[in-house]
Amino acid sequence: MKTTLCIVGLPILLLAGCATNTPPESMTSLTNELSSLQQSENVNKYAPVELQAAERQVENATKAWDDGDEVEFNHEAYLAQQKVEITKKQAELGDIQKQLESATQRRSELMLSARDQKIQSTEQQLSQLQSQVKDAKAENTERGIVLTLQDMLFEFDKAQLEPGGERTVDRLAQFLNDNPDTNITIEGYTDSQGKASYNKQLSRKRAEAVLNELEKLNVARERISIEAYGEQFPIASNKEAAGRQQNRRVEVVLSKPDQDYTPPSR
Repeated sequence: MKTTLCIVGLPILLLAGCATNTPPESMTSLTNELSSLQQSENVNKYAPVELQAAERQVENATKAWDDGDEVEFNHEAYLAQQKVEITKKQAELGDIQKQLESATQRRSELMLSARDQKIQSTEQQLSQLQSQVKDAKAENTERGIVLTLQDMLFEFDKAQLEPGGERTVDRLAQFLNDNPDTNITIEGYTDSQGKASYNKQLSRKRAEAVLNELEKLNVARERISIEAYGEQFPIASNKEAAGRQQNRRVEVVLSKPDQDYTPPSR
């Protein structure tokens, strides 16, 4: 019997309940919220444990109301409201997490696609470069595409391009003009004969000779940089003539405008 609760000083909410013998508006609102959560796909997917806890707590609040225990009802109703809120937040969190996972997966797919496109683009560029500059060696390395122009460009101890070297650089210029978004770094190398300081100076002059020829062939200067390494980073033994000839070379490192130049590390 709820008549035991109908005394002076009871909250208006409970007095209304005593007069009508029906649950207060707050309890009705709470059960409606619970019913809505029970029908929510996200709640059942992401917060089933929290939903069960909220259901038990609402049952406890309902029982306290039926028993006419004012203090217990207020306590259980407060806990039930907290459980309902926790359930809603957990469902929202689960949905956000799912969206994040979906976005992360999409990002990974896009990155893989971009990588595959980059690989395909690099392979196409490498093939084109090798077909156009046939008398040089092009390969894809960790530094990017590297085109190696051997000693055929210059006479021994000279920095002036030979006629055959001019033809090679002409083909390189054609490739660069066909690929305007490609920049290059020209690296000069020598063998170990002579002083290191002289060799470094000679390697710079040779790199500059290639640069000057490319400029004559309408390759913009801002697309080209040079590095002089002299006798550093040999690719063959300097003890034999054949090895020294391989070390006397110019290497052209191709890159995109947003790529940083990577020095050799042999």
